[in-house]
Amino acid sequence: MVGSFWIAFTWWRRFLGASMDSTESGWPSSSSDCVEPQAAKQPPRLAGATPSIPAPTPRVGVVRRSRYPTILATSTAYPRQDPLQGKLDSSSPTSWLYDDLDVRKAGNPAGVFWASRHLCPTGFLGSGIPQSSITHAHTDDDLRNWITHEAQFGHRKIFDQLGPVAGAAEGLVIAAPSTQHPDYFYTWTRAIVTGSIMDRLAGGENELEASLRLYAYSQASLQKTCNPSGCPANGGLGEPKFNVDGTPFLGSWGRPQRDGPALRAITLIRFANYLLDRGTDADRTFVSRFLYNQDTTSGNSVIKNDLEYTSHLCFDVSFDLWEEKPDMHFFTLVVCRKALLNGAALATRLGDSGAAAWYSQQFNVMTSRILDSGMFHFDDGSYRAYANPGNHNRKGIDSAVLLAILAGGASGDPHFGPAAPAVLASVKVYVDAFRGKYSIANSTGQVNGTDPVPTGRYPEDKWDGYETTDDTLGNPWYICTVAVPHLIDWAVAEFQSAGNITITDVSLPFFRQFESVGAGVLTRGDPKFATIIAGMQNWSNGFYAILRQFQGPGGVLYEQFNKNTGEPQGAPNLTWSFAAFANAGRARHNLEAVMN
Repeated sequence: MVGSFWIAFTWWRRFLGASMDSTESGWPSSSSDCVEPQAAKQPPRLAGATPSIPAPTPRVGVVRRSRYPTILATSTAYPRQDPLQGKLDSSSPTSWLYDDLDVRKAGNPAGVFWASRHLCPTGFLGSGIPQSSITHAHTDDDLRNWITHEAQFGHRKIFDQLGPVAGAAEGLVIAAPSTQHPDYFYTWTRAIVTGSIMDRLAGGENELEASLRLYAYSQASLQKTCNPSGCPANGGLGEPKFNVDGTPFLGSWGRPQRDGPALRAITLIRFANYLLDRGTDADRTFVSRFLYNQDTTSGNSVIKNDLEYTSHLCFDVSFDLWEEKPDMHFFTLVVCRKALLNGAALATRLGDSGAAAWYSQQFNVMTSRILDSGMFHFDDGSYRAYANPGNHNRKGIDSAVLLAILAGGASGDPHFGPAAPAVLASVKVYVDAFRGKYSIANSTGQVNGTDPVPTGRYPEDKWDGYETTDDTLGNPWYICTVAVPHLIDWAVAEFQSAGNITITDVSLPFFRQFESVGAGVLTRGDPKFATIIAGMQNWSNGFYAILRQFQGPGGVLYEQFNKNTGEPQGAPNLTWSFAAFANAGRARHNLEAVMN
């Protein structure tokens, strides 16, 4: 009996990751805190998407009762079903979709398993009690541990929002479980969250492959669905959101949004390359017949459909990622540019030379449109978010610029990489725009200096998480505030790896926050190089300290936190917030690896 248990434990631990340290808090303290898992309600299935997948089978385990009704008290596994063959494949561990059942050992001699994705996190993630003003009292180890735990929590929470577990059709991601005040219970085309899942798959978590397959199936179905933006052949791919059962949302909305197909293509191109690198016949067939079919009229071709849309329509006016203003948008063009670059490489790999040449041509045109048109630069060389900000009663300073680099930039890119002069200049301009904006950040160093401050979407924002009126004012957002340390950590890792920092007239104001320097090149060994690296790291930590102080109860992330009280506000359990924090935590982990 003991031998069988140990074999099972060893296999599960190898398959799903190392055990959580037994000294971590947040575990059930008594049996009254625990319930046996219940079977999940069977969610809707997309019409015509994939053959029916059997109902979920609850996994054995004990889960902690959640304070939040949206966290389902069950962990499920689904056999993978290949739509090309119409049969279940259970021949290998990767043929099962483990809904992020992150099995842990609870630190007791019996080795009791806990489904940690359903833990109700408590004190170890921070108190979540807002303060009247921001404090930064923390040790490096305390903050480091909190970042790690919150990133892991974000990873787990993403899977609470993924169909079918979330009550949506299989493969679809809901924005948030909230159905009123505000109603975010929809799925968006914008593939930022599934990009986070792809990051984990690329990092070796092979059990997540089935999640990406289900996502691909769901998107193939959405692409075929006529909607208010059009049908597949006449603009329908630009529809921003759908009902959670995959049917079109027919209400008034800011449509089209042309970044959605590009972001979806970026994620699925990575998935296609992952499968092609593995190189089995089944993988190559799945890619060539389902993900990138050169003949888009013969069946599914999810990636090529999106690339065709992006290459022909991304230059046209559309709504921004905040779904508010029609214009030419920096975010949209930057992510379209990346989709076309990666799409050209995939087309070349698959022998679609004509398409590869077209995507490359449009990539070059798009790069020129951003850099040479003058539409997206301020006089100081930093980026602005829209071509015509005056038409929207805005200056053009917007977190969308930072989010564009995180979604569409690349290491080493001289224009759109994290260390690019215009990008670093944009970070400073963006952060400075929020100095004195919120009463929770009212110290002298925050108002008049360079101390970190909480940041929102853009300074003129009036959406308070529930409504927009002449009397409302926006608040800091979690995704916007965490974008700053995410980008800074990425830039520091790039500087450290290169062993030098190039300072230009454009980036000089950014670097002078940390050291008295002039334009030029600093190399490792120069004391000023070390001072800037340390200063940027400390600055990044300051933003994380803000997020730690104003997180929701138990580490739960909402859309916003109140500018006066710090209380979480807007949609709770916002999937985008969790994904943003998980991605930022990965950047911090990568930075630590570089520094060590």
